[in-house]
Amino acid sequence: MKAALTAKFNASDVDAMLEIANATPNPEVAVELMLGIYQQPDVNFTPHPDAKSQDYPNMMFEKYDKWSDKVHYTYDTYNKDKDGVPVGEAKRHSTYMSRKYWNTGTGGKW
Repeated sequence: MKAALTAKFNASDVDAMLEIANATPNPEVAVELMLGIYQQPDVNFTPHPDAKSQDYPNMMFEKYDKWSDKVHYTYDTYNKDKDGVPVGEAKRHSTYMSRKYWNTGTGGKW
């Protein structure tokens, strides 16, 4: 990373830039942004079928967080009767999972 920054910026500024990058949640993304080469990875707008849960119907993409490499999404939950049948109105919730799990259904949910 240092060599790439030195090739583009004044060498006397590079150590400070690396210090700032290392203070972020994702130093690699920070340096790519500084260099102007960052490209968002592919993110599906619908979850992979293996990433879906019957307990969380209507999962909807909200945003991708490049710093944590996580997909934020919303989903519905329902109260259920004694037979497990949903009753009443849905409650909307918001959470996240790893981009890899969202896209492929593998690699760990968090």
